[in-house]
Amino acid sequence: MKVTVAICTWNRSVLLDKTLERFKSLRIPGGVRWELIIVDNASTDNTADIIKRHIEKLPIIQRLESKQGHCHARNCAIDHAEGEWILWTDDDVLVGADWLANYLAAIEQFPNAVFAGGTITPWFARQPPAWIRSNLGMLQGPFAIRELGPEVRWLDMKETVYGANMAFRTDVLRQNLFDPNFGLVGEGAIRGDEADVIRRIRMQGGKGLWVGNAQVDHYIPEERLTASYVRKFSFGYGQTIARQPTNGTVATSFGRPRWALRKYLQNRAMELVLMPFRNRRWLTYLQEAAICRGIMEQYRIDKAPDER
Repeated sequence: MKVTVAICTWNRSVLLDKTLERFKSLRIPGGVRWELIIVDNASTDNTADIIKRHIEKLPIIQRLESKQGHCHARNCAIDHAEGEWILWTDDDVLVGADWLANYLAAIEQFPNAVFAGGTITPWFARQPPAWIRSNLGMLQGPFAIRELGPEVRWLDMKETVYGANMAFRTDVLRQNLFDPNFGLVGEGAIRGDEADVIRRIRMQGGKGLWVGNAQVDHYIPEERLTASYVRKFSFGYGQTIARQPTNGTVATSFGRPRWALRKYLQNRAMELVLMPFRNRRWLTYLQEAAICRGIMEQYRIDKAPDER
């Protein structure tokens, strides 16, 4: 069996160096061939030099995607993949030694699975502030934490997987490429590209697998340990929601959905009132206000001109 591991990278050479160094400890089961596709999404740092440093010790296939955007880079990897499955991780991740082997064992145990995901544990650059530590369950999205237990089992329809640790059958993924309307582009905040793919695959009857023992550590830099970052992430989530197809017309004021404007004002007011406490209620209002603001902004950009 041949397996593809894919990493898309953009201007994270220092972290990519650590990611690739860890791959040298990866256990490869007998009879398995693997390739490591690294798609450089037009980096301007020394990413190319870092890749070159590791190319003798790892089965690296280097590709350049000049069109900026996570989806374009991911689709480039799919285009060049030779494995029956593509295992995805990121350029700021440390994979466990048995990461690949445990995925393959799970795939063998559940041959009808078409996608899978595993455990993502936060690797904080420093001790997070108290309000993050006490509300970590509410911050799984912003910090890409995915901890659904150590077992191998079918995913519930309400459960999903995250891009730092996921896998797809290559033939299925080629029929469900990543949509550039979603996903990160440069310093943008719109995400949801893997969620969109998984939604389409599930609509086609595809089943997902949770591989709890396929574990990775995901780096959380110091600058993300702030309310501003959580607000930016939530704003991007709102933008992602606004990109989803909708039915019917929406009542607007100043080019923004009235319901979102009303909800934004209510949540923003409560966020400001509770800001000194930095408790769970404050964080809920912060996230909800930012999501509504993202919805309004993206609606104004994408949809309001069509209504005039």
